[in-house]
This record gives sequence, C-alpha cells and structure tokens, in this order.
Amino acid sequence: MDALEAAGLPASDVVRLAGKRAIDKFELKPKYVAPEEADRLPSNMSFRTMKTLDAQVLDKLRDQADPLRLRSDAAVIQGQLEPVFWSELTSLIKELRKQYS
Repeated sequence: MDALEAAGLPASDVVRLAGKRAIDKFELKPKYVAPEEADRLPSNMSFRTMKTLDAQVLDKLRDQADPLRLRSDAAVIQGQLEPVFWSELTSLIKELRKQYS
C-alpha cells in the first residue's frame, strides 16, 4: 500500500474500492461464521454499504450467534464478509501496482 500511496492513491480510497467490490460479490449465507481473531484496519479506513440483506437470513444468523439481539448487522455478518473483503483488497493492490508502477 505504501507504493500506491506514493503514486498518489490514498490507502483509504483503495480500501473503500476493495470494500465496494467485496460487497458486490458478497452473498449472505444462513450459517454463522465467527470472525477470525486478527488485526483489523483502523476505523478511518472503513467503508459503508447500503446493500440489502435478507432479513430472514439475518434472523437465522442471530438465532445462532446473537440470541439477545445485541450485535449490529455488520457484526453478525463479519465472519462471512471479511474473507471476501481481504481477497478483493489483495487483488486490487496487485491490479493497481501493475497500473501505477
């Protein structure tokens, strides 16, 4: 990412684009996946989405992992979404390195 920033591409923009691509590919499944323990990006490198998710599937995930309904939608799907995001970020970095180096 340092090389991309040196080429004028802010890391936060790269993360947002990877997030957009990940959301476009993401398909919610009815089986809860716990997020892996990992170092995560700082909150200033986050992305938001307005993708509509199936409420019945979210309810099934909550039944499995959050029966008291305390977690946000994002927390309930985090374990499914993060692998898609990291894959997209890796692909995007490779793509941009070719384009901007």
